[in-house]
Amino acid sequence: MCSMKDKVAVVTGGESGIGLEISKGLAQAGAHVVLAGILEDLGTKAEASIREAGGKAEFIKVDVRSSSAINALISGVHERLGRLDVLVNNAGVSDGAAKCLETSDELWDLVLDINLRGAFFATRAALAVMVPQRSGRIVNVASVAALRVQVNGLPYTVSKFGMTGLTRHTATHYAESGVTINAICPGFTVTEMRDNSARIVGDVAPPMDRAVGASPDAFKKFVPAQRRGSVGEIAALALFFSSDAASYITGQVVAVDGGWSAS
Repeated sequence: MCSMKDKVAVVTGGESGIGLEISKGLAQAGAHVVLAGILEDLGTKAEASIREAGGKAEFIKVDVRSSSAINALISGVHERLGRLDVLVNNAGVSDGAAKCLETSDELWDLVLDINLRGAFFATRAALAVMVPQRSGRIVNVASVAALRVQVNGLPYTVSKFGMTGLTRHTATHYAESGVTINAICPGFTVTEMRDNSARIVGDVAPPMDRAVGASPDAFKKFVPAQRRGSVGEIAALALFFSSDAASYITGQVVAVDGGWSAS
């Protein structure tokens, strides 16, 4: 296991799915984990589950669309805990596989604001701490949608393309500061994302259950491995990227998709 002893990590969207599994992995490895998200009921349960397992965790409700809220989150963590070692930009929503003509201004703004602007706000705030301390890890949870465009909706796809650009640009310009920035592109993964997206997006998007991922077997024509991924398989790579073992890896966009992007 990669040791994260005495490290401090912030995971946006850390209250469920991939974000929760990453948070659990970081805590198990010794980090103090701040789960930042909008779904308070899930966040409270997530915090409790990590603490019951012996980890250090706290949930802070935050809307990643707000620059001031993100700045307050990061600066508050830094002031209280004395450092910030890891940021995982995981907060995100789906779009009901909305094509261009199905995408309203409201849906476009909502998905891009949560998925991309939120990641930018958090990255900027984290870099303001990490660059002076000459160390840090930023892990962006993008999507295979940034590599393959057949399945997901337009706003979601564009937001994930944007995350890979954010990753590569910031990684290139801050590598000398000892900060590494990498992206993970999950493929079809077993999570609660559709249900949680429906709670946040509401009727602004088409029904979430019409996406290919909602069908039990439709994904198989895209995925050579012929199965969905698990949140643990995503979290394992995130934990590695967050560790000292990955100190010479930066600017990389890595798919965890059962071979989809290679086929």
